[in-house]
Amino acid sequence: MKELVNVQNEDLAFILKRVDGFGGIHRLGMLFSTQQNHYFYDNGTGKVAQLDSGEYRLFEWLYAKNHSHGYGELMDFLQCDDPVLVLSNVRSIVTQEHLLMAPFITVFMSPDHKENLDEVLDRGVRIITLELTQQCNLRCDYCVYNESYGSERNFSSKDMTKETVKASIDYIANYQGDELAITFYGGEPLLRFDLIKYGVEYAQSTIKDKKITYSMTTNLTLMTKEMAEFFASVEGFGITCSIDGPENVHDQYRKYPDGRGSFHDAMRGLRHLADAYDKETFASIISFSMVFAPPYSAEKLSEIQSFFESLDWLPTSLNKHISYPSAGSVKDEIIDIQQQYRHMPDTRNPLLSWVGAELTDGSDWDELFTKTFLTEALLPIHKRPLSHTPIQTYGFNGSCVPGSQRLYICADGGIKLCSMIHTCPMMGNIHDGLDREKVKEHYIDKYETESVADCNDCWAFKICKVCYAGSYNACSFDIDKKREKCNDARSVTARALREYHEFLEKYPERMILFNEMTLG
Repeated sequence: MKELVNVQNEDLAFILKRVDGFGGIHRLGMLFSTQQNHYFYDNGTGKVAQLDSGEYRLFEWLYAKNHSHGYGELMDFLQCDDPVLVLSNVRSIVTQEHLLMAPFITVFMSPDHKENLDEVLDRGVRIITLELTQQCNLRCDYCVYNESYGSERNFSSKDMTKETVKASIDYIANYQGDELAITFYGGEPLLRFDLIKYGVEYAQSTIKDKKITYSMTTNLTLMTKEMAEFFASVEGFGITCSIDGPENVHDQYRKYPDGRGSFHDAMRGLRHLADAYDKETFASIISFSMVFAPPYSAEKLSEIQSFFESLDWLPTSLNKHISYPSAGSVKDEIIDIQQQYRHMPDTRNPLLSWVGAELTDGSDWDELFTKTFLTEALLPIHKRPLSHTPIQTYGFNGSCVPGSQRLYICADGGIKLCSMIHTCPMMGNIHDGLDREKVKEHYIDKYETESVADCNDCWAFKICKVCYAGSYNACSFDIDKKREKCNDARSVTARALREYHEFLEKYPERMILFNEMTLG
């Protein structure tokens, strides 16, 4: 018996030494369970180890920091026939797979953010978004630009001038690559259809050596036959249409200022678009953007599915992107109604819960309108960084190199990173150019200096998708705002790990399709 205790102590001592030597279990990985199995995600390597019940209990004990209870109490805590074997197995897994060894972070390793930055910025920018107007003819209840939502700008009467449109296109024309993308944004961009037409015609007449694509997102209510025919005449003009579902679903949130629903006007605009294109071109150019807002129910999702199936005058292959409202954008009294919908199998992610139920009932994955949502939710886990030994370098979370790929041009000509980041320091003005010193100060030096300690203690830093958006006030980087984003990101990542492995257990043949996909 004494010999067994010694072996047991050696294995546990090894595990504890590994955990303590690399800063504690909470930064080294995340423990989670599906309905069928237990798992541990390892921060250093990206691997996911499947655990039996005894091994899972040992990790629970490590997270609970019950080391002082002694080996005897640990043996009771493991609740298995052979606790010594559990310790031996965990030690073997940890050793063979190089787990619990996530390196400590002192700096972010990203040459393009640092020593190569000037060279990268010299290449120019490939994608530019023009805020044609801050006006909108609708007042959707979940819109982040509503006066009741304090995290973004409000609607205003500001419009972009032709001079700013021209300067923006001249700026992007300097990009050294072969392809450019110009996005028209609002408010509602069709309120300034004249600027869209001017921008397209100016780009076509001045940029001869590059392929140009165009895009916009519209609520469709202002789309006329003449507008639709213009868009159809422009090669590579993609249009994202904001339609949430059938009339009762769509009009619950997407309203005019006087409270009237916008469904019928939006569908009329969609008809104009459909009439302007042949079906094959339409399927490649047009897509839907939906917001699934509370109150949540499986019945509502089934209604949306039936609605899209009923549109037999549209191609069935249209891309449909659905998301939840931005945090804080829906009024509390609306969210409170959600309490009526406790019958949803999983209110943490009702969209994915509904997809799982539909697949269980025999629905075809490819025919569900949530196909894109499912891919976007699970693909980042499938494509996460994996290595046999711990990855030693770490970049700027999910942040791009600022000013290298895309720029957002405000109505007054100010330069920001993208349409996802409005409250932030300006990076210059389109008439004067990019202010590289501000880029370095706000989006590299301050971001790294204030973030790195938090990242060092985070179990999710290897698969972090947090970007600059939401991490700034109007003057500078704001670590408190970023920490809110980080908390949300950890919750989303933990949920995605669990959901991915639940789908992997139930539909392994479907997950093989992810091998051929790439992260956007």
